[in-house]
Amino acid sequence: MILKDCNEHFLLVTCLIGKSIDFNNLVINLHGVNSNGCIIKGKNLTQAWIKALTHIIENRGECLNLMVQIVNPKRTQSLIDKKYDRIVKKYRLLNTKNVANTIFPQRLYEIVNKNRVKLYEKYNNKMYPKIKTRWGTYFKRMIDWPFVEKETEINQLEFIISRLIDRKRIYRHAYTILICSPERNFGQPVGAPCLNYLTLQIDSKDKRISMLAVYRNQDFIRRAYGNYIGLSNLQSFICEQSKFKVGCLTILSSHAYISSSPSRKELEKFIKEIK
Repeated sequence: MILKDCNEHFLLVTCLIGKSIDFNNLVINLHGVNSNGCIIKGKNLTQAWIKALTHIIENRGECLNLMVQIVNPKRTQSLIDKKYDRIVKKYRLLNTKNVANTIFPQRLYEIVNKNRVKLYEKYNNKMYPKIKTRWGTYFKRMIDWPFVEKETEINQLEFIISRLIDRKRIYRHAYTILICSPERNFGQPVGAPCLNYLTLQIDSKDKRISMLAVYRNQDFIRRAYGNYIGLSNLQSFICEQSKFKVGCLTILSSHAYISSSPSRKELEKFIKEIK
């Protein structure tokens, strides 16, 4: 069976679980089907995150197998951004731009006039040494994947973009970006990438790229919103460089949770204010 777009993925789920789905206000509990999984759909990035955050709060702060689909990942809601920023400042959390930059350095991309070769060079030589963690950054893994067997690095993004440009035939399910390395991160409970991999889903007729991101662990108050923005920026970069349109963005969190601060009461107040 070939699924042509994002809605067809959800229609397939409808058939499997025997329930109808309201695509305009989608929150489906799959208890008893797949480890209390949930599928959420939002029209834009902010709406999708708020729906997911609400679902996690209603499930005592954590859930398994949370799938969030963002129809238009390039859109956010600035009013909600400002209110969330107040929580970030109050609890001294990492701001959304810094979180997003670990996945894609949007500001640097703009500084180099969207020249991807200069972007790789500037990131490796200037930006990365200042922000690297014990295991690196997501973007560093994308452009310098450690190929231990041949003692070299592979630029996964450039490999994919160049083939999207050069190949006469469009291969719809051929491109995956690895983040977590079995050789370096196998079995680490902490201090390893939470984002495992990304895969591109290409609509050859419409020349549109959708993207799936898979997380082993994701904190929805400290990291998820910045993660979503970074993934959206990365997806837009790939599409812009390869002359494709931006499709939907889907994020699967194996374990989605909310950290201890802010309190549940304050989070519920925050959600009430923005709805």
